[in-house]
Amino acid sequence: GIGFQSLMIFEEILHNDELKKCKSVMEMGSQIIDTHYQERAKIVIWSQNAKYNNEGWISAKDFYFGIGFQEYNSIDADGERGSLIFDLNLNIKEHYKFDKKYDLVTNFGTSEHVFNQNSCFENIHNLTNDNGYMLHIVPFEGYFNHGFFNYNPILFYDLAIYNNYEIIGFWYMSERASHFTTYSGRSFVK
Repeated sequence: GIGFQSLMIFEEILHNDELKKCKSVMEMGSQIIDTHYQERAKIVIWSQNAKYNNEGWISAKDFYFGIGFQEYNSIDADGERGSLIFDLNLNIKEHYKFDKKYDLVTNFGTSEHVFNQNSCFENIHNLTNDNGYMLHIVPFEGYFNHGFFNYNPILFYDLAIYNNYEIIGFWYMSERASHFTTYSGRSFVK
């Protein structure tokens, strides 16, 4: 879902005007904003739109519209919250004849649940406009028995090199921060 990590990154990239030309967003997975992140999400919205006045529950779609997007969609196998029901193990451009492109494509913890990683990342690539943005927040470590994959940072750097992407930021957040002492290229477990 849209939680602490994604909201922190949105704060940074919105502050840097990275998404100012973005009008459309596609989420991989139908995301929610849990109750304990609702207030933080509203703060992010208010930083972009001081006139925003929704005091109630906000959905992911509300969040994106609040920060200036005009079009929202999501893909999820369960069809929740109006999402498109596509199997990300398949090339959705070929299989579903879906070739729409978006200014921002998010992957907030969906790709690790997809067996066919090549198709999943190819779908993300195909859904992203030229000069568009991809935002991946996926597990690197921890999350025992969560999904099928944890990722190494080199995957995203190599995807960028191979596809001529520009990396605007790389963030690492640990779910096990109390287990680390100093960080110098490898993890030290107490």
